[in-house]
Amino acid sequence: MNDVPVVLAPVGANGARRRLFDDVRYGRVRAVKSQADRASWPELDALSRTPQDPGWHAEGDVLVHTDMVLGECATSERALERDGDRELVRLACLLHDIAKPFTTRRDEEVGRVIARGHERMGGVHVRQALHESGLTGPERRMLSELVATHHLVKRSVKRADDEGARAALERLATRVDTRLLWALEDADMRGRICEDREEQLEIVALFRMLCEERGLFGAAPSPWVDDNDASSIRWADARAKRYALDEVQRRRLAGTVTDKWQALALAHELSRATPAEVIVTIGLSGSGKSTALSELDASWTVISPDEWRAEHYGDASEQGDPAVVHRACREQLKEVLRAKGRAVYDATNLVADLRAQLLNVCHAYGAHVTLWVFDVAPSVAMARNRQRERRVPDWVIARQASKFEWPGPEEAHAVRVIEG
Repeated sequence: MNDVPVVLAPVGANGARRRLFDDVRYGRVRAVKSQADRASWPELDALSRTPQDPGWHAEGDVLVHTDMVLGECATSERALERDGDRELVRLACLLHDIAKPFTTRRDEEVGRVIARGHERMGGVHVRQALHESGLTGPERRMLSELVATHHLVKRSVKRADDEGARAALERLATRVDTRLLWALEDADMRGRICEDREEQLEIVALFRMLCEERGLFGAAPSPWVDDNDASSIRWADARAKRYALDEVQRRRLAGTVTDKWQALALAHELSRATPAEVIVTIGLSGSGKSTALSELDASWTVISPDEWRAEHYGDASEQGDPAVVHRACREQLKEVLRAKGRAVYDATNLVADLRAQLLNVCHAYGAHVTLWVFDVAPSVAMARNRQRERRVPDWVIARQASKFEWPGPEEAHAVRVIEG
């Protein structure tokens, strides 16, 4: 129960582990298999023991592939102008398959070695492990997204004509810099031996062309309802305007508003809206959620599953029936939503699928939703947690960190990132 998988341990501020990280970041080394500092990275040894399907990776194990990708990155990164961008792509090449040892298995149905989900798992752990790596918060989160989304390059091209494909590409371009994503996948495809290598490289090139055609190569989609359009609409007040414009963009990224004319019609429809306001917290136990929420005034109703447990079970740590607890809290939330009030839903809310159930309620009631995301190192959260009166075990926070999915752009109207 307490054995939480560690895909990537903290890089740290100094030592051999940090030294190898910086050597890759600054392009001083283009292969890690033979580096003396590799001994400080047991994750790399795990890659060397992880097989790959010979049809897709005839070059050998995952570490062999990683070194080949790092070597090819020297070519891909030339298309990038900023040193910081090149550094992130090099690190993405090092870490893009870091979770394969935990996800690789042989699928007997298809008769191949697969590693389903390694991108998502790798992205989660990269973001958590690099707090003291010398990267800024935005750089660390971008690196995490590069690892988490690199499989979507081929999917974007192969499904370009599917319903909802445009929205999916726009979501991707909102999450991650597609120039860096293209450079990573170009190196990823060059750094392997497979029969269809040239075809795969053509798909990566088509991804770049697709993004360029739609104005999404290194850029998020421009709003369909621009300032000129907004000036022609009679808004009830500033609150209605903010909600309408943000909701139009959210539905566009969700794929339910599909062109500018639908967007304009929706903006007019919502121009007289009186939205409730909701803040949803996302963060580890001990990440500082309660402290940050103390800055809010009394007009905000705080809804907390922990507080509900304390009131009804006499102890916030008594879990009871989670379905009963969350149903009761959502009924509290609905009361505020019906009154067009202001509510805070204070919980960890780390898993996207579970978070969606809460956010769907907010959107169904026409609320303007802001996510407060607490991007705090697990070690910091654990230290703070030990100072609290009501504590959870360290292993619980470690498990939370292993499941912490960063919110997508279609989930809410605004995101406030709180680092610490």
